[in-house]
Amino acid sequence: MTRSLESHAGSKRSCARWPSERLVGDDFAHYTEGMVAPLIDVTPSELEQRIAQQGSRLLVVYLWGPDCPNCVIFKRSLPKLLERLSDVDADLVALDVYAHPEVANRYGVMGIPHFILFKDGRKLGKMSEFRGEGYWASVVREHA
Repeated sequence: MTRSLESHAGSKRSCARWPSERLVGDDFAHYTEGMVAPLIDVTPSELEQRIAQQGSRLLVVYLWGPDCPNCVIFKRSLPKLLERLSDVDADLVALDVYAHPEVANRYGVMGIPHFILFKDGRKLGKMSEFRGEGYWASVVREHA
């Protein structure tokens, strides 16, 4: 069964802040092809740079904001998701769209959590909510 990315916007939600790892430079050395790298916080300029330079490796952009229960659910699921997708060649970055509303406007984000998938510098599609581990993992795996 093929899972597709959504084309509709979700309702406006809020999202709980949670820490994510900030890796730079040599910290990426032990993440190789065939692995999903851990979640990395990025700034708007770093996000645009990552999109432009990503190449054929899938980039999953996680857009969130403070006080969002569904974002907390996603965060709690992340360790299992990373293990489940350990053979997938992808990067996962996070950006707080409440702190950077210009990013939400640029990508038409109407609700959070919101996930946008990029490859070779182009947008493949989006998931406008977290529908559970199975669905999320299958969409990422299909587009990697």
